[in-house]
Amino acid sequence: MRKSKFTRQQIQQILDEFDNGKSAFEINQQYGVTTAAFYKWRERYRSSKEPSRATRFKELQKENVKLKQMYANLALELEYAKAIIASGMKDSQKKSTIDALQEYGIRRAV
Repeated sequence: MRKSKFTRQQIQQILDEFDNGKSAFEINQQYGVTTAAFYKWRERYRSSKEPSRATRFKELQKENVKLKQMYANLALELEYAKAIIASGMKDSQKKSTIDALQEYGIRRAV
């Protein structure tokens, strides 16, 4: 297999010129590469810039875990609030209960 006369950095610069609006024909004439070689470069070097499907899937899984945790925390806070409201406690008892919940990390206690 013949080695390319262009380095990887040079190929990246050529592909950046194409992305910035230069036509493939102009690039072929300027650098003396064939159209087939140019499009092979695009396929080989540009696909590596995009995240793979597996990487994207892992990112989405992490985000899903975070969202589930947020939902669980909000649901727990809602249950505490409902329990306090329905308990029939006096206002002073509710206040002390809310203060105790806030100490344990319940942010928006009623």
